[in-house]
Amino acid sequence: MASSIIDLARLSYVPRWAIVPMERPQTVSDHCFRVALICVELVDGKGWSEGSVGLLVLQALIHDAEEIHTGDIPATAKYGRVQVAPSQPAPGVPPQYYFIVKVADVVEAVTWFKKYESSGARRASILASLMQTFEGLKHHPNFDPHVYKRAERIIELGEIE
Repeated sequence: MASSIIDLARLSYVPRWAIVPMERPQTVSDHCFRVALICVELVDGKGWSEGSVGLLVLQALIHDAEEIHTGDIPATAKYGRVQVAPSQPAPGVPPQYYFIVKVADVVEAVTWFKKYESSGARRASILASLMQTFEGLKHHPNFDPHVYKRAERIIELGEIE
């Protein structure tokens, strides 16, 4: 985990999708910001307090902080056969926040990848893997149908409304 807020600023220098040709580069910082925006969209209409939404946004902004030290870890590695992402929320973080950030993380990857990745067989394979991960979230212990339905809508639209 990052040792300070200054460390988190370094996420803007960590490239994302480094192993895949992209029409538009993305940094881990860009990704975390988009995940935070998606989180806000996912809980819209649930009646959360500003403080609860703020804590959720904070969790989204730091969810990939370890990548300051490792570089980008592709979602297919995090959520696919090789589990390198923590399977439990950080101490003091409500478990439903962890689920929402995880959903937003996958949704962000799907929407970015659909929009900016070059075409080809590799694109189809990675998108299929990401969508399989998304479908698998239905079995998460903190599954929330409201959040999942809103996430499906974002994927369908290709962007948050």
